[in-house]
Amino acid sequence: MKRANVFGLVAVSTVTALVAGLAVFAQGFDVVDAPPEQTSVWIMQNSAGQRYARVNAALDELDSVNAVSNPSAVVQSPGGVLLFTDGDSRFTPVDATNPQDVEPDSPNSISTPGETIDVQSNDTTVAYLAAGGSVWAGAFDSEARQVSLTTGPTANPTGDDASTPTDETNGTAVAAMALSQNGKLAMYSPTDALVRIFDTSTWALTGEQVALSPAPDSEHPLQMTWSANRWSLLDPVDQRLWVQGRADPIVIDAGLNVGAIL
Repeated sequence: MKRANVFGLVAVSTVTALVAGLAVFAQGFDVVDAPPEQTSVWIMQNSAGQRYARVNAALDELDSVNAVSNPSAVVQSPGGVLLFTDGDSRFTPVDATNPQDVEPDSPNSISTPGETIDVQSNDTTVAYLAAGGSVWAGAFDSEARQVSLTTGPTANPTGDDASTPTDETNGTAVAAMALSQNGKLAMYSPTDALVRIFDTSTWALTGEQVALSPAPDSEHPLQMTWSANRWSLLDPVDQRLWVQGRADPIVIDAGLNVGAIL
């Protein structure tokens, strides 16, 4: 599953130094990307042992180690830490003041949308992209609601209908998305070659639509991200980058491959 975070990657030199320092006492753990301003880094072990831990990067030491059943990933932001389990089908908010063991029947575990393939987060919100092209979003400690790609009277239901899949996409499946720090969710649909912007703070489409021409190949593993207040869409196969505000895509002559990551 592709996972992204709007805070971006820690500088390469910082990551290298951190991993080198952790290797002595945290062998077997996966180090996750963390916002650079945070001194605590959460890591997990999804092989033998199945544990998650917190590293105090200032002191170069583990200050918390807990058991977890079938972990798959960790998402960290200033808004909190989410521990994903069971192939990303569930997540558990981690209480940083008192981390606990996470079991399959943990009472505060929350289900993710079915067949989630991408998860992005900011300070307060987590967004999910499902394999069928539907987009969901929600607070760190709650189930996600489906994001509608229409503006009709039934768009973006609340209450009992909020977590029930609907046909509000009108067949407009999303292939890539990006969540900004200020809550703007950019979504690209190859159905109509449009990028739409959804505001998670008002829970509505903003009305901003950008048609991509030429459009990227819908069969390619497209990726999106935000840089400041502009979204970008990458096609690593054709090596083209669409940037908000530019009429034509940028051709990247750098030997990218399918595994390239924004």
